[in-house]
Amino acid sequence: MGNEVTFPSSALASECKHFTETHTLKKTTISAPQPIVWRYYDVGDEHFPTVVCIPGAVETSAVFFQQILFLSTQKLRVIATEIPECSSYSTLLQSFNHLLSFLGVQKLHLVGSGLGGFFLLLFSKRQTSRVKSLLLLNSFGSNKKFRREMHERTLLTIKTIKGLLLDEHSTVEKNTDNETARQLVEYIIHSTDPEILLSRQLLLTRWRKIDHPVMDDRRISLVITTDCPAAITRHAKSLARHYPNAHYYEMKAGGEFPHLSQPNDLNMYLLVHLRRYEQSLYPLLSADDPPCSKESPQLESPTTRTDRAGLFFSSPSQGPSDDNIDEENDGQADSSESR
Repeated sequence: MGNEVTFPSSALASECKHFTETHTLKKTTISAPQPIVWRYYDVGDEHFPTVVCIPGAVETSAVFFQQILFLSTQKLRVIATEIPECSSYSTLLQSFNHLLSFLGVQKLHLVGSGLGGFFLLLFSKRQTSRVKSLLLLNSFGSNKKFRREMHERTLLTIKTIKGLLLDEHSTVEKNTDNETARQLVEYIIHSTDPEILLSRQLLLTRWRKIDHPVMDDRRISLVITTDCPAAITRHAKSLARHYPNAHYYEMKAGGEFPHLSQPNDLNMYLLVHLRRYEQSLYPLLSADDPPCSKESPQLESPTTRTDRAGLFFSSPSQGPSDDNIDEENDGQADSSESR
């Protein structure tokens, strides 16, 4: 693959570009515990319920533009940010908490994809009282395997990180929508500061596990696409095993970036998820209600987590998984981190 990546000619890329040109990407520096620059989009009335979205390791906040545009029409305030340059989870978690206070957000709904979802799981563990609900998209609950597989990335130079990530995401998708989304993400990788990309890869090597329960798992929704790379699906399904009461959804199409490739389907899942907690979204569902309602006929009714256990997940009698999400001492983890 050459060094140059041209801007995609797809309608998706044009729509994303139009969004970035018509919406202000805000920037603020949170000084505690150390100066960190956060970039974010903030759309919707500040008095509306707040939804905060964080994407994966190779994406920017703009990848959620279709969710921002949709949810902001539903009397919701939508903030989309991205993991900034920092290789310490503890520092990031404190800084993110200060960012929310700076933005006047007291309680919020969280939406995270990939590394963004893992980060939000860690945040939910520390700030449970602030989190109304959590939706995780193709995410994971332990970076043990990533840490093992990506250990060599700690030796990567700034010059090589972009080439490596571009090569990883260069496989041509059979699904046209997935391929269009992949091309846009490829361009984003090429356009992103390599220092930021490298710091996110380093985060994947910082050993963290989530002790459970992070929060009442009835407030958690897990969305998994079955046509994304096998490793991603495996990590996501392993996470689902540890939240038996979570609302579980499978998307048959969407690939690694369903928020770009299948936005209408994902937006409906998001709306159904949020209806359980917000009076302003009609009809209101309770946390115990099934994932779909008659008012969302375009959604195929997903199988509940309990029904799927025998199909996709190991039973306790089959022994522990490599991806067990165990309790971890935060102090020990923090002391091992370094810039």
